[in-house]
Amino acid sequence: MLKIDHIAIYAKNILCLSEFYIQTFGFVEKNRKYHEDGKIKMIGLKVNETQMIELFNFDRDDHNLNQGYVNSGYMHLGFEIYDLNSFLVGINSNIIEQNFIGTDGIHHIFIRDPEKNLIELSEQRT
Repeated sequence: MLKIDHIAIYAKNILCLSEFYIQTFGFVEKNRKYHEDGKIKMIGLKVNETQMIELFNFDRDDHNLNQGYVNSGYMHLGFEIYDLNSFLVGINSNIIEQNFIGTDGIHHIFIRDPEKNLIELSEQRT
């Protein structure tokens, strides 16, 4: 069973956008990630106990799957899945962009839908 885990958004002004979601919807800042030079790379906003919005600094994002984007806005849709390896058996391997264990210790894959929209699947956190 799939459930929406997070939505990632490129932000032209990450602090302004973060403040908008916090003030307007009552989301809570959960975490921040920084580039080596100390500039903000990502701000994670907690929507509820299981869902997040990830804001990425548009002018600084170095995620190789997203190079070449020219607008701010939607980056990818993130799903959490119980058994990612079982899911992988049933899909066309040609749609897989990346398959890795993240720094968070969680198994992730990125795939593209037929219109080339990016979808992240992450193994359920225990």
